Amino acid sequence: MIRLRELRTQQCMSQRGLSRISRVPQSVISGIESGKLQHTTVTVCKKLADALGVHVDELIDNEGVHCMNKNLQGWIERIEELATVAEETEVTPD
Repeated sequence: MIRLRELRTQQCMSQRGLSRISRVPQSVISGIESGKLQHTTVTVCKKLADALGVHVDELIDNEGVHCMNKNLQGWIERIEELATVAEETEVTPD
C-alpha cells in the first residue's frame, strides 16, 4: 500500500502542488491515491518521495512493515541510486 495521500496531506500539499514539484502527472498521483493505479515505476516513486522530502520506503506501508529486511533495504537504496543516475544522464537526440 502506498501512503502517498497520508504523507501529502500531512504537508498540506494538494495533488496539483505535488505534481508541479515532482513533475509526476496529477492523474498518476490521483490514480495511486485512489487505488486505481496499482503499479508504478521506481522513478515515479523516487520523484514523489523526493518532492515530499521522505525516503522511498516511507511511501510503502505493508501492514506496518517498513523494509525491515536489510537485504531489501540495500536493494531499495541501490534502485534509488540507479534512478538518480538515470535522471542525471538522460540522453537527448542530436
